[in-house]
Amino acid sequence: MKKQNIALIVIGLALIVGFFLEWMMRKSGLDVALHSQMGWGRTLFFAIPMLGAVLAGVGLLDHKLRGGVAILTGLVTLGLTIYLWTKALPLDRIEFWIVVGAAAGSIYLIATKADTKLLAIPGAALVVAYFVPTITVPFALMVIGAALAIAGFSKHRTTHGLALALPIIVIAPLVQTTALVFRYQAKLGMWVVAVAGIAAIAVGIAAANKKTDS
Repeated sequence: MKKQNIALIVIGLALIVGFFLEWMMRKSGLDVALHSQMGWGRTLFFAIPMLGAVLAGVGLLDHKLRGGVAILTGLVTLGLTIYLWTKALPLDRIEFWIVVGAAAGSIYLIATKADTKLLAIPGAALVVAYFVPTITVPFALMVIGAALAIAGFSKHRTTHGLALALPIIVIAPLVQTTALVFRYQAKLGMWVVAVAGIAAIAVGIAAANKKTDS
């Protein structure tokens, strides 16, 4: 069995096990998903063990989509982890999902070495969302989105730099806040899930790049 597949199986199992370990204040991931006062958003935490099972499965079967599944699993896991600690992410607002989706799309397209023109899609999505009256997208993100859309469509050399800047701008403030809270309050289960999420992204990018090179 390939080393990458073994890594994906281990990461998937770690996500499942970590979900049932203590996360914070004697509460496991299961307790958070069932009993936390986060509205319907708490049910999203069930995605962690489910994606862990899927990730272990694609690793075991050596599925061709294992790279993409790993990246998606890592992004979802880290996103939910950050949400739990900041409790400030507006999961009920469509603009949140547009922004996060654009950032995740940029990472995935870069990791899989997709056609440069496809990188225009996340940028264009932010521009369109900015001008929809019922959706609130920050002006700075709209500007970056517009630059990314233009650069991607014209295959300009700055495209990949802009595509990397987008997720950094979206994620960096949340990661900073989460890191401080993590240092003082996170228990074993939360650490297992967070580290597994980061590892999933790393292995997923490696698997996607290997597939593209072959």
